[in-house]
Amino acid sequence: MELQQYPGFDCSTPTPLPHVVKMDTINKKVVGALTHLNTKPTYKKLFEQALDTKYHNNLMKDFFWWIFLQKSSPDADVQEKLFKRIAKHYGWFFMDSGEKRFRDVFFTAYPEVVAQSLYSSFCHCFPQSWKQFDDEDFKSLLSSITNLWIAGIRPQPCSYLKWNKFLLEPNDMREGQRFKEKSKRKKTGIPGGGRNCDKLSSKASSTVVASHRSAHSKFYAAVSFKPPCRSVTVMQPILKRRDSVQKKDAVKSSAVNSQEMSFDHSKFNLNGRSPLLDEFLHQWGVKKSGKADNLISSTQVMSIPKPNCFTLNDVITESRKLTRNTRKGFEGILHHGEQAFREFKMKQQEDKKNLDRKTKKLLEDRERTAMLSNLVMAEVKKDPGAIASEAQRAIWLAVVADSSQETL
Repeated sequence: MELQQYPGFDCSTPTPLPHVVKMDTINKKVVGALTHLNTKPTYKKLFEQALDTKYHNNLMKDFFWWIFLQKSSPDADVQEKLFKRIAKHYGWFFMDSGEKRFRDVFFTAYPEVVAQSLYSSFCHCFPQSWKQFDDEDFKSLLSSITNLWIAGIRPQPCSYLKWNKFLLEPNDMREGQRFKEKSKRKKTGIPGGGRNCDKLSSKASSTVVASHRSAHSKFYAAVSFKPPCRSVTVMQPILKRRDSVQKKDAVKSSAVNSQEMSFDHSKFNLNGRSPLLDEFLHQWGVKKSGKADNLISSTQVMSIPKPNCFTLNDVITESRKLTRNTRKGFEGILHHGEQAFREFKMKQQEDKKNLDRKTKKLLEDRERTAMLSNLVMAEVKKDPGAIASEAQRAIWLAVVADSSQETL
C-alpha cells in the first residue's frame, strides 16, 4: 500500500480500484460474509440487486480513495471533492430506491455493509498489507465514518467484531501466516496454537472528515473522537475469539474500574438528516426548513473496557476463592479444637478413675481412715466455721502416698 499513489481526481467518473479489482468481486464477498441472508432468499435477491447498481459501485470507489488518502496522505481539497461526489451517489441511490420492498431494512444495515465492503476492497487491492487492515483502529475508522456519514450517528463500539472478516478477505491472503503458525506448532508441539485473539482498546480514531461548508459544519465538518472520559461499569462482550472461529454468542460482564470505560454526551436532532443526504440536498438548492430543531440528549459509548480488565466476574471469583479458603481454615481450626477437647475429656475421665480407685483403696484402710476422720472432727470442733485445711492436706498426702507406692 505504501507504494500506491492516488491517480488523481477525475470530475467525469470515479477512479477505479487499484490492481484491476472489480466491484463485482467485492459485492460477492460481502454477500457471502452476510450469512444471515441465506435464510432470507427474497431479501437476498433484492440485496444483491441493490449492490449491483452503479450508484453503490461509484460510491464505493470514491469512498475507497477517501479512506486511502486519509490513511496515507490526507488532502483536504481532494477529499472534499470526493465527499461531495459520495453524497451525490448516495443521494441518487437513496432516491432511486423509492418504495421498494425492504427499503428501510436495507438502509438501516447499509452503513455496516459499506464498512465491510471497504475492508474487503483494501484486502483485495493490497493483500500484502493485510496486517494494516486487520487492525482495530482501521476497522473502527471504517465503521465510524460510514455510520457517521450515512446514518448520522456513531456506531456501537467494536461493531466490527461481528464481521465475518475471513469471508471478506481473499482466500489466500493469510497463507504466509498460516504456514508460519503451522511450522511454529510443529516446533513447539502445541496443537492448534499460535493465533492471536482480536483485541479491543479504547484508542481514539483520528479526524475523519475535513472542514466543508461552514453552514453545514455541525453535520459533517470535523467528526472526531474525544479522549476517553471516566464512567461507571458497562456490559461488555467477550473479546477472546480465535481468528479461525468467530463466536456469535456474546458473554456479558461488567468492568470494576470506572477508568476502563468512557462516555460522551451529545444532542441528537430528530429533524436532522445524515451528512451525505444534507450535502446532496444542498447541491440541489434544497435549504433546511425553518422548523425548530427537536434536540434530545444522548449518551454515547466512546470506548469499552480492555479484554484483560478486572471485571465483576473476577471479583465474584476472587470472593468465592477467599470464602472457600476462609471456610477451609475455619474448619481446620474447628477440627483441631474438637480433637483437643476429646483428648482433654479422655484425660479427665482417666484422672477421675484414678482418683476413685485411690479413694476406694484409702477407705479400705480402716486405721488410716479413722485417724483422718478424727483429725477432721478435731478441726471442726475447734472452729465450726473454718475449713478443715489440715485434714484436707493430710487426706491428700495420704492419697499421694498411695499413688507413689503404686508407682514404685
